[in-house]
Formats: sequence, C-alpha cells, structure tokens
Amino acid sequence: MLAPTIRSATCSRRHTQHASPSVRHPRALVRRRAARSDATSDDDPFKLLTDFTAAEFNGSAHTYLATQASRDKLREAFYAVIETKNESIAWKGPAQSPVLLGVLSSDIRLALRSLRDYTQALGVPYVLPQYIGQDGSVDASVALPSIRGPVYVRYRCLPVAGPAEEQSQQCTVARYNDKDRGVLVNFGTMQVGHLPLGFLDELKGQPEVSL
Repeated sequence: MLAPTIRSATCSRRHTQHASPSVRHPRALVRRRAARSDATSDDDPFKLLTDFTAAEFNGSAHTYLATQASRDKLREAFYAVIETKNESIAWKGPAQSPVLLGVLSSDIRLALRSLRDYTQALGVPYVLPQYIGQDGSVDASVALPSIRGPVYVRYRCLPVAGPAEEQSQQCTVARYNDKDRGVLVNFGTMQVGHLPLGFLDELKGQPEVSL
C-alpha cells in the first residue's frame, strides 16, 4: 500500500503551484496534447503509462527509456495525465483527487530529491517524512541525515473541502530491504511505475534537498 498513516499537516495550494525550473513541459502544450488524445490513439497518455508499467513489471521497460526521444515522450505522457480528468479510473486531477507516491531509493537524499520533483510536477506540497521504525511507529529520535541504505518513502496528499482548496499531507520513510527502485504514482485507481528516480530532473538543474 502506498498510503501512509502518519503525519498530517494542512496548507494551501496557493503556495504550491511552482513547477520545477528544469522541467520543459509548459502546461498549455500538455493540455493541447491531452485534448487530442483518445482511448484508441497511439498517443493516448494513459495507455502509454499503462504499457510502460506493464513493461516495467515484466523487466522490459528499457525500450521506453533507451533514448532521449523515448524518455521525453514518456515524460510528456506523465504531465498530460496529471492535467487530464479520467472518470474511468476516478482521476479528477491533483486538486480534487488523492495523490499517492511511493519512492524506493538506494539512499535518503535521492529519495527526497525525487519526492520533491514529483510533488512539484503534481502541484502538491513537498514535506519531509517522519521515520517509521521496525515496530511501525514514528521514531522521532532518528534524524533523516543519519539514515543509511535503501529507503521507502510513502507520500499521500488529500484534498480538503473548503474555499481555500487546502490539502492534507502525510509522509513517512522506512528502511527497505528489497531490490525495486523508482517512483510509484497513483492516478486514481491506476498505478504507474516504477518511474525512474531522476526522471523529472535529468539535468540536475534543481538544488540538493535540505534534510
């Protein structure tokens, strides 16, 4: 399950609509592409992400990531899906639907850098996680910089009804012993991934995250 159960905070979307400066996908262009898409088109972004996820599960996702053109196409589909409502999967966009992320990384800094990039792309607040110990409870004695080895960051952002369009975030991090790496994203009932950790900032134009 992606959804964590610890840490809740509330803040306004008015302060979170800042896309990554290294992302070169203007939302107007994405909307035009999404408007042209349909369920039978080879350019349908939902189908492309679904096909990538199936290929990743089967160990053949390299065909979607082998060239700059193929990665750009996959990235463009990702941004198009963010902007496109799809009732068949209960996705109304990040302002009206829960945003669930799972980040599996070899170290905490890369995990948080990826979390920041993906939350910015989705237009939801980036928050630092709380550490979850082996007993499943928050361990406030563990500082994030002290965590060594692979980690699993779980992030959930829920829309909160009200005129301010506020949202509630929950974020946790735990040690992770399996081999999977990448980012899982839930668009309604459709789960996508594992997308590459540095996928949205390949040129590393963003600063390092602060822990």
